[in-house]
Amino acid sequence: MPKRKTLKDVARQCEIEGMFLSVQVNKQRILDIVRNADIKRSGADKLASILKPQDLEWMNVYVDYYEALRMYVEALLFAAGCKIMNHQCLFAYLCTKHSFPWRFLDDMRRKRNQIHYYGKQITYQDWNDIEQQVKELIEQIKMKLE
Repeated sequence: MPKRKTLKDVARQCEIEGMFLSVQVNKQRILDIVRNADIKRSGADKLASILKPQDLEWMNVYVDYYEALRMYVEALLFAAGCKIMNHQCLFAYLCTKHSFPWRFLDDMRRKRNQIHYYGKQITYQDWNDIEQQVKELIEQIKMKLE
């Protein structure tokens, strides 16, 4: 697993690599992304409501919440006329411009990458450890979108 980078280092590298692009604000696109994020979140909540703590499908809840969070952030940045080229830079921009918790978001991103690229398994406890904070962050982002 790659070494953790600081917010400052990531933001600087993203800027150097041209990862922050200006885009024309498209309100319908933003609404569509938010709707899709809402669907991801709703599906994860439905699944979580029927799972038992020992079930393996907590990975799906975790990943769907990660994707919903990422989509809300993307919508927020589109509303500001910005498109970001990768997840790490997306979160770095959010944290730099809006003072969101870098370490939490980067930990969540890293764990999602471990799932996709290294075969990491997610347990109920993994989800339970982040559930409240990720839901609070989503609500904060949605308030900024309004």
